[in-house]
Amino acid sequence: MKKLLRILLLVINLLFAVALLLSTMAGWVRPSRCMWFSYLSYFYFPLLVGNVFFALVWLCCGRKEFLVSVLAIVLRCSFVPTFVQLKGTDNPGEAAEGKMQIGVMSYNVHHFQGDGTQSADSNAAEFVKLVRTANPDILCLQEFPVPGKVRVNDSLKALGYRDHFSVRTTKEGYHYGTTVYSKLPIEYVGGLDDVSKFYIDIAANDSSTVRVFCTHFDSYRLEKQDMDELDKMTHGEMDEETRNTIEKFKETIGQHETEWDAIKDLVADCELPVIFAGDLNDTPSSYLYQRMRENLKDSWVDCGKGLGATYNGILPALRIDYILYSGKLKTTGFKRIKSDISDHYPVMAYFEL
Repeated sequence: MKKLLRILLLVINLLFAVALLLSTMAGWVRPSRCMWFSYLSYFYFPLLVGNVFFALVWLCCGRKEFLVSVLAIVLRCSFVPTFVQLKGTDNPGEAAEGKMQIGVMSYNVHHFQGDGTQSADSNAAEFVKLVRTANPDILCLQEFPVPGKVRVNDSLKALGYRDHFSVRTTKEGYHYGTTVYSKLPIEYVGGLDDVSKFYIDIAANDSSTVRVFCTHFDSYRLEKQDMDELDKMTHGEMDEETRNTIEKFKETIGQHETEWDAIKDLVADCELPVIFAGDLNDTPSSYLYQRMRENLKDSWVDCGKGLGATYNGILPALRIDYILYSGKLKTTGFKRIKSDISDHYPVMAYFEL
């Protein structure tokens, strides 16, 4: 009986180890060629934890089978720093002599809906307080309400945000868009075909100009009923509603591939220092993130701390909001700010020019 249980445990362990290896393949395989690697990429961290568990179980039993999970973990350990950071700082300190330091915040405010216990106007007032305390030089906002829905423009101007630029979604029934507020002068605005993305050139000082991309990649549009359908799928049940939920994932992942293809050359060919901020709606093991890291660094990987989760909605504990940057800049600090104003947390990075 013990031998049978040991064999069964080993089989399950092997499945976890193989799944962990496959969950990291999304970065090398376009979703349009094979979608299953992208699906698995969302489970990298749970699979990592599962393999650690199996390794500990075998070690406690004094069995050499622990090498199965250890080998899988070692082969894919390069992904761990994009999910967990033990050392980091949210205090950038003073800029080095002759250098300039700027703070950039990215925040999907979700139309200031919060958790539904407070009004949008009340959450907007809390947002202004948050900005006053954090005091970023550049604000990159997603799902920002259209003027007239919630009024914060005058308050932000009073805080020193002299320039701003917005684009609004063209989808019927949606009353929000993507916006940048800056204490530094905006010199140029570059439009993209997608209205949820644009870039601006900001004069940091007399001799330095920084190009800031403010982006919002396509959302999965998941609701509670979708989570119920995914839960049914994990129990082996599959019906029409479950297939529709899976189709949402498929469409969105494919859209992310298309969106990045439209932007990548603008990033790769830019001669200015680049800051790429926004809600990517994808995890660090995804195709989108891995392709972006070919040209950009991750400020959270450099200076973040803990798990770095930025989403607090239906699928909590996901890091999907990022501030990436080119090698011409240096990260000096990173912070994630806990807030109930939105189903996302604001993230803020400091850069030295």
